[in-house]
Formats: sequence, structure tokens, C-alpha cells
Amino acid sequence: MISNARSLLSIFPVLILDEPFAALDETKEKLLMDELARKKTERIILVTSHRDNTQNTCDRQIIL
Repeated sequence: MISNARSLLSIFPVLILDEPFAALDETKEKLLMDELARKKTERIILVTSHRDNTQNTCDRQIIL
């Protein structure tokens, strides 16, 4: 959770998150998703995830 918070506070234009929800419970996952939704207007956010609810909130998906 600390690394997720630090990355959201960064000023870089592109944010890459690899399985950011893997160690979070549902409540914290929802909080992080809400924050990512707010930040996506400010920067490009790339998220890799296996969870369906994460994929449903993205603007675009690349399925491998």
C-alpha cells in the first residue's frame, strides 16, 4: 500500500502499476481504484492485473 501511495504522489506523466491490488482487501482496493480514476485525467496510467473489476474500470484494455 505504501508503494501505491508513493506512486500516486509522484509527478511523472506516466504511471505503471504491476498488480497494485494483489495484497489489498476489497475496501482498500476500492479506495485505490477511486484515486486512480481521479488521477487518470492528469497522467497516463498503465495497470497490469488479473482481476476482472480492475479491467472493467479501465478506458482501454489489452488482453494477452
